[in-house]
Parts: sequence; structure tokens; C-alpha cells
Amino acid sequence: MSYGTAPIDYPPDRQRRSSILIPSIPSSPFTGVNSLGRFASSFQRAQSFLNLDPPQGLNRERTYFDDDEFSPYRRGDHTGDDESVFDESDFLDEPSFAYTESVQPRSRLDSLVSQDAPLLVKRVENADGTIVTSVEGQSTAPQTVFNSVNVLIGVGLLSLPLGFKYAGWGIGMVLLLASAYSTHYTAKLLAKCMDTDPSLVTYADIGYAAFGSKARVLVSLLFSLELVAACVSLVVLFADSLNALVPQVTKTEWKVVAFFVLTPPTFLPLSVLSISSIMGIMSVVGLVVIVFIDGLVKPTAPGSLLDPMPTSMFPHAWILVPLSFGIFMAPWGGHAVFPNIYRDMRHPQKYTKCLKTTYRITLGLDLAMGVLGFLMFGDQIQDEVTKNILTTEGYPAVLNVIVTVLIALIPLSKTPLNARPIISTLDALFNIQASQTPGAKIARVSTRCICVATFVILSMVFPSFDKIIALMGSGFCVSICLILPLSFYLKIFRHDIKGGERFFIYALLLIYSAVAVVGTIWSFLGVEPPHV
Repeated sequence: MSYGTAPIDYPPDRQRRSSILIPSIPSSPFTGVNSLGRFASSFQRAQSFLNLDPPQGLNRERTYFDDDEFSPYRRGDHTGDDESVFDESDFLDEPSFAYTESVQPRSRLDSLVSQDAPLLVKRVENADGTIVTSVEGQSTAPQTVFNSVNVLIGVGLLSLPLGFKYAGWGIGMVLLLASAYSTHYTAKLLAKCMDTDPSLVTYADIGYAAFGSKARVLVSLLFSLELVAACVSLVVLFADSLNALVPQVTKTEWKVVAFFVLTPPTFLPLSVLSISSIMGIMSVVGLVVIVFIDGLVKPTAPGSLLDPMPTSMFPHAWILVPLSFGIFMAPWGGHAVFPNIYRDMRHPQKYTKCLKTTYRITLGLDLAMGVLGFLMFGDQIQDEVTKNILTTEGYPAVLNVIVTVLIALIPLSKTPLNARPIISTLDALFNIQASQTPGAKIARVSTRCICVATFVILSMVFPSFDKIIALMGSGFCVSICLILPLSFYLKIFRHDIKGGERFFIYALLLIYSAVAVVGTIWSFLGVEPPHV
């Protein structure tokens, strides 16, 4: 085994130390950076990034930031277009930092390193003698794209045909493309903010760097509410779809069944939940494929691509357009973990290219589901396009069975993973996460049961899938994916932003703040579509 020297790249006049000797591991089909094991490890780390900041992390110190000025620390140029997204550097082993000597880091890295999928970290000594611990990325570009697509692909796309019904082809396409472009832009801004300080790891860290500990509290609150809404939507999807297949069992009864089905997986470790999450993305992609096949198999309307239903270029009822804001925004809610995914890249200069590839894949799937569903069912489209598939006669019975299985797998694979950060936070608040006393064990069981029971109860209080998705999109996704990243960027780079860019950002803030307010209000109103 040979040894290589990996120099540490320091900001000028900020840090000192020269290099660390690390082993260089020979590459093989089974140990290469894109082997199945490395992909699984990268994916598992990405799932661990869903965790919320623990309460004790609210007073984290910053590294390079000063209240009056800062010196941006650049990890890489994100604007170059001369390289391929996937080149030979993503398939060859390279030396990487694995220096994990026990230190007292001034960030969340101490908790991150101890999780199921540990991060590689490096210690850096500042000029004043203080020690800073930062993440050394491990994921290649293919792994980053896979993790990012998994973050973005979710059940929100099942309501996109309904969004086109509410807004029509013209406004619907504009809203979907505007949401994709805007969130793509803010995802790049988050990376720029991360570059200012190598100890920033999470989205909440960026908030703290920009606005202090209050921003951390706000971010954690928004993340918690978004996760709760996501879990409630999954319970509603489970009950709606199975009720459509077996109407003798009411939706409420199916939701009770969901409690008993979804509670046991919350006790599983992250390594198992990460594998189950792959079933979730495969199920969503499988649903898109089956909708397409069903549309080709059925020769007559409704539900046929060979005989499409009548559709409209503009909305039949303009009062429903605000409800479509959140529906078109909901599929792009991945910014909560994009900073972590970026920090885990071993070639961070490829982040922008990976982001473009991710958005092309995701937008392609979203457009496919939205367009197929609207063409097949027109104004008869329901909350979820899968409800139309299961209640429309003329489809092969075997495909309906597969649709039912896939829909059941999505909540089973995603709900425990989405609930895990909430459960972990509650365990930390009550100090029961590590204790093995009988009382602590009972408390952990109670926490998980109460958490899932809360999702089920909320699904009974808010039974409309489209309204929940609209709330997630307008209230939470707009805030987390657009308003906050734009605000962070304005604050952190306040001395560097040019006049034209500043005007553009303020215009986006104004527009999307209005969208968030109006869309959130509409999601709570009992506005019903007219019978056309």
C-alpha cells in the first residue's frame, strides 16, 4: 500500500498546517469509488442529512464570519462548462482525508461523525490556534446525482395533472418551469454561501451564518412542519388509493390500518431505512411508467392517450389558480439537504453540472406525469392521478395490482425516514436517545407511536391530498427553497452583489412572498372546482 500527500487548501492568512499523510487504496471493481458498496454508503449518508439540528447546537460559533466583513473561502468554481459531469475522476480512487482524531469541533460535525454513515472530516488549525473541523467530501458526481434525484422525486408529482386542470396548459407550464428554474437558481446560491466557510455543513448552518441563532430555530421549525405535512400526505395517499381499490373499507379505517403498518418501521436503523427509501423512488418512477402503459393500452376515453380527454389552455375557474401554485412548487422541495449533499462531494466544482443533470431528470419525470395524467383524464382528474387509474375500467387487472402495491410501498418506505428526524429530536429533548433503562425504552416506544398517531389524526382532520400538497408547496417549499436561500445570499454577500442581480433577487423575493401567502391561504379555504 502506497502513501500520498494530500495538501490542505487554506484561505490566505487564515489557517496554517501543511499536509496529512493518508493511505492510497488500490482501485478494483469491488472497491472503486462507484462500486455498489460506495453507492450504498453515499446514499445512506444522504439519508442521514435529513436530521434536524439538535437543540444544543443553536449557539454554534462561526469560523470566518465577522459581523462587519468576511473573506469568502472558495472550494471550487461552479461556473465552468468545459468539463463533463461524469469524467474519469469520478471512477478513479483518489486520496481523501480521513483524519478523525478526537477534537472539540465548533459545529455539528461531532454529532454527524457518530452516525450510521460517518462523514470523513479534516482538522485545520487557524492562525490564532483554534481548531476547525470540516467535512471532506466522499461522493462522486454519479452518486451526487442519484442522491439529489432521490431527494426531489416524491409523491408531489401525483398531483401535477390536477395542477394543470386548475391552471390550464398555458399557466401550468409557466408555473412548473418557473418553479424549476427558480429553485435551481437558489440551490446554486446555497453552494455559494457554503463556500464562505468550510465548517458550514447544514442548511441551518447557513441560516446561522446569515442571521444568527434565531434563523436556526426558524429553519428547524420549518423543517419539522414540512416533514409532518409530508408524512400526513403519505398517510392520505395510502388511504385514498386503497379505498379506491377496496371501497368496502372506508378511508378512515385504512388510515387506522396505516398506523399499524407504519409504526414498526420507525424502530429500524438508518441502514435499513436507507434501503427502503430506494423502493420509494423506484415506486414513483414505476407509477409514471404504468400510467404511460395504461394510456396506450386503453383505446377509448377516459384514461386513454389514443383518445385524449378535452383539455384547456387556460383555467375554467381563475379562483383555483392560487391552489396550483403550491402543487407545481411541491416537487422541488429538496433544498433542506442540498447543502449537505454539496459538502459531501469529493469534486465540489461539479456541483452545478450535477444540479443541471438532476433537474433535467426530475423535470422530465414531472412533465411526463403531469402531461400524461391531464391528457388521459382532463377535467375528470382527481387529487392523485392514481385514484383515476384505480377507479377507471378498461385497464389490465395486473397493472392495477402493481399500482396498488407501489402506492402502498411509497408510504411504507418514506414515512419512517421522514419521521426519523422528528423522533430523534424528541428523543434528544427528553434525553432518552441512549439510555437503556426500562423507563427510557418505554418512552422511546411511546414517542414513535405518538408520532405516527399524530400523522394519522392530522390526515383525518385534513383529508384532501391536493390541499396538503398545495400547503407543502406554497407554505414550506417556497419558504425553504426560495425565500430563505435568497435572504441568506443577500445577507452573506451584501457587499458583493451587483445592482442588476440585487434587483432580480428582490423581485423574486417579492413575487414568491406573495405566492407563499396567497397559496397558503387558498390551501386552507374550502374552494371547490366547478363542474365542467
